[in-house]
Amino acid sequence: MSRHIFQIGEITLARSVSAGRLSALRKDKSAVTIAAFNPAALINFKENPGMAKRRATGNIACAITGDPAGFDDGRFSCGVWLAAHARLISEVRRRLQSIASTIRQGLGASRRAVHSNGIRFPLSGDLKMAEAYIIDAVRTPRSIGKLGKGAFSHMHPQHIAATVLKALKERNNLNTAEVDDIIWSTSSQSGNQGGDLGRMAALDADYDIKASGVTLDRFCGGGITATNLAAGQIMSGMEDLLIAGGTEMMSYVTDYGTKVRQALGGVGGLGSSNPRLQAKHPQSNQGVCADAIAAMEGISRADLEALGVESQRRADMAIKAGHFKKSVVPVVDDEGNVVLDHDEYPRPETTAEGLAALKPAFAMLMDMPMGEGVPTFRELINQKYPDLQIEPVHHVGTSSGVVDGAAAILLASEAYVKKSGMKPRARIVAMANIGDCPTLMLNAPVPAAKKVLAKAGLTKDDIDVWEINEAFAVVAEKFIRDLDLDRAKVNPNGGSMALGHPIGATGAILIGTALDELERTGGRYGLVTMCAAGGMAPAIIIERI
Repeated sequence: MSRHIFQIGEITLARSVSAGRLSALRKDKSAVTIAAFNPAALINFKENPGMAKRRATGNIACAITGDPAGFDDGRFSCGVWLAAHARLISEVRRRLQSIASTIRQGLGASRRAVHSNGIRFPLSGDLKMAEAYIIDAVRTPRSIGKLGKGAFSHMHPQHIAATVLKALKERNNLNTAEVDDIIWSTSSQSGNQGGDLGRMAALDADYDIKASGVTLDRFCGGGITATNLAAGQIMSGMEDLLIAGGTEMMSYVTDYGTKVRQALGGVGGLGSSNPRLQAKHPQSNQGVCADAIAAMEGISRADLEALGVESQRRADMAIKAGHFKKSVVPVVDDEGNVVLDHDEYPRPETTAEGLAALKPAFAMLMDMPMGEGVPTFRELINQKYPDLQIEPVHHVGTSSGVVDGAAAILLASEAYVKKSGMKPRARIVAMANIGDCPTLMLNAPVPAAKKVLAKAGLTKDDIDVWEINEAFAVVAEKFIRDLDLDRAKVNPNGGSMALGHPIGATGAILIGTALDELERTGGRYGLVTMCAAGGMAPAIIIERI
């Protein structure tokens, strides 16, 4: 007989109840045991207790254990007692009906969790989710994302992704046959980066063929989303061991994209081939959006450049102090030669004077006609915000670096942790997604942070480490100002302006960076979020263990 028992206040639900279990339950005179899930079976039980017992599995039968005399060696033979307690039966039926949808959704969708631990449902219908733990987090160094210049630019994206998957396997003595799924993020899924990179990289990393993989795209936010989805699978009870991560080879993407545009024509851009969508939600170039937000918020170029200089200073300090050594794994070629073992992009010599001398990167692009009858990027924003005077302010020193890289995070359930003896490094506390204005595109991180804090029941003062992707300086600067944050806690080891932004991988990189910093400083909570094209932002809060 099954041992799946579910407590709802004083009502105990059971998938099937053995005679021995009934004998134990009858000692609790306050208990009401329901041996299935259909409240209508209460009627069947009243009319024919024996039939109800035979139909208990997968159907609904009930037994009222309030009177020990109501049982005869575990058999349903308490008709007289039932007749005397019609009001109680009615109340049981009412309560079951009120939570019927919760039972169907919760129990029906959580069979694995039921088999592992059972589920406790309070009368409110709230479900306590299983815990999801981060076991390990690794990343490659970030290579300059320019063909012929960066160390990775001649390599296959699957090779870079396989590097971090191999590292997780070797560092954790991982039985890859037990990996339920690999959820991967790659934004530009075409050419060598197409074809479900997560699955292909796992095969290339010599994972067992049972370890399946899927690849998603939430633009810049995909690495966080992959991690959140993996955690959700564990918290739902459906799976026990997953890997999340991402890869982006910007050197390949830029070159491949240029060749495609030259061969096929077209202006590119979000929504540009769908006039109906552009009429509803004009979507511009991201750099132009950054300049528009700076103008709208009154954030000066000098303030943006100060943040750019600080990002470089912090990254240089972190590299020299070895803050990234725990997570960075070298990339080697097929002969075993080290291709790259350190971040290639940082420019520690950056100064405020040097940045002040740079020309804005998006000035020409902002007003360049992209085709006959096609609005310029400035005009697209002014369609939505006609009075906004956009001044170009961002440049290479206040924009995220174009780089190649990959990252991976190993997550496990509590049951798998106990079974395997793995030591968790962090617990997933809360996750959230939110959308914002697609025309401005970059403003969703602030509402995403507020949303995930509310889900966690925390305040900004509880967060010890904030990682906000420095897609552009204005994103991080606005984030800090809007939430009134302690700047020392935000990107304490530098950000993407100094280290680079391999689009689909960055979210997983930031989660690993936050975890390393929490362990280094003894902090408890870390919050990670980032803007994504289309006006979105995923977010996650982790707790160091």
